[in-house]
Formats: sequence, C-alpha cells, structure tokens
Amino acid sequence: MFQTSPDMQVVDIIQMSPKEVFIVGYLAGEVKPGAWELRRNGEAVATVQATGEVQVEAGRKGKLAPPRVISCQGQVDKKQFDFTQDEVTLAPLPHRDNTTSQAGS
Repeated sequence: MFQTSPDMQVVDIIQMSPKEVFIVGYLAGEVKPGAWELRRNGEAVATVQATGEVQVEAGRKGKLAPPRVISCQGQVDKKQFDFTQDEVTLAPLPHRDNTTSQAGS
C-alpha cells in the first residue's frame, strides 16, 4: 500500500488499558505527539492524544512493509467500525498556539 496522505489508513484498534489505545495502520511520514482525529468515512468519531509510535518487529516472511502502531491516550470503541466497509483514518489536528489567543498580557 503506497501512502502519500498525512492521514493514517487504520486497519485495527487495540484497547490496551482504560487509558491507552494502540491504533494500527499505514502512514507516510513522522508521528507527531498531540491531538489526532479518528474518522469513519470522513466524519470525526473521536479525538485522541498521540503519545508516540510503538516499535514493532517486521516479519521475516513477505516483502510488504508492516503496519505502524501509534500509542494514544483515551478510549475508542472498536465495535463502531467495520474495517471491511468503512474508510477509517487517523488525522493529525492542527497545533493550536495559545500564546496568540491570550488577551491583555
């Protein structure tokens, strides 16, 4: 799968604990910590806080690149997604600079 979009094409969601979820998929480029939006067919479903990328070992068989795994804070109900029919993506949200929105400093 050749990925050029900044969005991750999600193939699985694994709830590791009540506070941590792993989102598995294909992504080109760097994983930046911060707010990411989980989308189903282009519509926002949830916002999670990415904390970083989990390092996984590539299998020795096959030549396809393994999916990447992003560790996020929060909970996501995997049952609301049908990965065979829905387009599920994870997109980074724009960074908000709070220094310009403070009044009268």
